[in-house]
Amino acid sequence: MPAGSAASVRWGAPYLHCHRADLVSVLARALDARQPGALELGVTVEKVIESEKEITLQTDQNRHERADLIIAADGVRSTIRSQIFGDGSPRFTGNVAWRCTVPTTMLGKHAPPATARAWVGPGRHAVTYRLRAGDLVNFVGVVEPDTWTDERWSAKGTLAQALEDFSGWHTTLQHIIENADTHYRWALFDREPLNGWSSKNLTLLGDSCHAMLPFVAQGAAMAIEDAWVLARSLRQQRDLGIGLRNYEQLRIPRTSDIQRRASANTGRFHARGSIQQWWYWQVPGVAAKLMPSLVHRQFDAIYGHDVVDDMRNH
Repeated sequence: MPAGSAASVRWGAPYLHCHRADLVSVLARALDARQPGALELGVTVEKVIESEKEITLQTDQNRHERADLIIAADGVRSTIRSQIFGDGSPRFTGNVAWRCTVPTTMLGKHAPPATARAWVGPGRHAVTYRLRAGDLVNFVGVVEPDTWTDERWSAKGTLAQALEDFSGWHTTLQHIIENADTHYRWALFDREPLNGWSSKNLTLLGDSCHAMLPFVAQGAAMAIEDAWVLARSLRQQRDLGIGLRNYEQLRIPRTSDIQRRASANTGRFHARGSIQQWWYWQVPGVAAKLMPSLVHRQFDAIYGHDVVDDMRNH
């Protein structure tokens, strides 16, 4: 699906690949420039204590910090979500992702295309794209293991295990796996959408309230959208409760839709039957060549969504 100039024209911005560490670094520097010393690392929040007048968080160092508002952006295994909403642990989706990066120069003629590419097969798929001005190749390979007992969200696997999971696949993928220094295995978890994210002085943001499979590559994007809408909602409303309620009303339908799209892509990428494979793998390729605007239209709700318009229309 061509997304170069078409993305800028149709969706108002180019389609870019960004290393997660680089994005986090940019955001951290911006925060430090606006509020020096605001970011404190190496501290674990163990619980929150909420009363009628204030909310307090307790850390693993037995510190107590009072706040007007706590925003829990603590991920799919959110301690704060579990404490406030009591809805248990995240759900293992049956998918495990291999992740590794390799310098592009090490791959020679076997380097994958510079554009994002999905490699699909029965019960598994892989995605390749380049990072850091093309210097790095990123590989994500998703499989459906018969069993998974490791409770960690991230663990190291072996070269032999990764090669076995993609035995017989394209030589490009084989060379990426063989040249990687480290092969991480991440169990993929998600959660059912919540009807509400907030209590009186607390709200959720990002994976803590809408963890999703990475099959539309929108997890970080949804968190950034959350942050913008939350900040604008609180700025527009003196009443904290109304600001949080507006934030939820704008974000829950949007993030729930993206969650459903990500889950649906598991079946598309991992299709096993010949009819399903033809429908999901061959038809889109033909349509992209013959009717690119029709294909682009299917992605308008993802890439063309404007949170500024959400605020104006709310």
